[in-house]
Amino acid sequence: MIRAGYFNLFIGLLFQFNITIRGIDILVDMIGYYFIYKGLQYLLDQSPYFQIANKIIIPLGILSAVNLYNFQYHPDIILSYALILDVLKIIVFAANMFLIFNLCKGSSEVAATVLKDSYLETNIIQRLYFYLGISSLLLLISIVSLFPNVSVNSSLQGVFTITYFAYILVIIVIASGFHSFYRQLSAPPAKSKKNKQKSSGGKARQAKSKR
Repeated sequence: MIRAGYFNLFIGLLFQFNITIRGIDILVDMIGYYFIYKGLQYLLDQSPYFQIANKIIIPLGILSAVNLYNFQYHPDIILSYALILDVLKIIVFAANMFLIFNLCKGSSEVAATVLKDSYLETNIIQRLYFYLGISSLLLLISIVSLFPNVSVNSSLQGVFTITYFAYILVIIVIASGFHSFYRQLSAPPAKSKKNKQKSSGGKARQAKSKR
């Protein structure tokens, strides 16, 4: 069922947020990717974009283990593998962008072909562009910070913090968009006013004929 697919996508995106307690991410990314994988199984025949997303979701889920623990709590590990960990996190982030791109593009096709809703089709694409803009800036800042001749000063840290909060906002926007799909697919088909008018007109004519 397409409806169940979007419910799982919505739940999966909620795990995109990082809430850490003593260095451990409470909203484990791998669990979120499991829900997204589960949702994609209901949507594979709806769009080629969902099929592409399905091919990368398992490798992405495995690589996301690097985000499970904040290694800043162990400076010795940071000193030894700082560059490797940062590069892996950037790869995961870029792959996650590609995943969400395919999820949104596939959803635009569902809005056009299944729901016949041009507004929802346009809306999900607009949200995708908003997401790509913010996440691309965040990705660029993360890559630049890896350069040895770039010092992470207070201004760069401030830009990163603002961009990260904007990223959280845009994830909420994308998740709410998938929830809109779920609501629309859950709603019972509404009878058109035109059909109601025809039926009431037919009843009136039948009453007149009886008289």
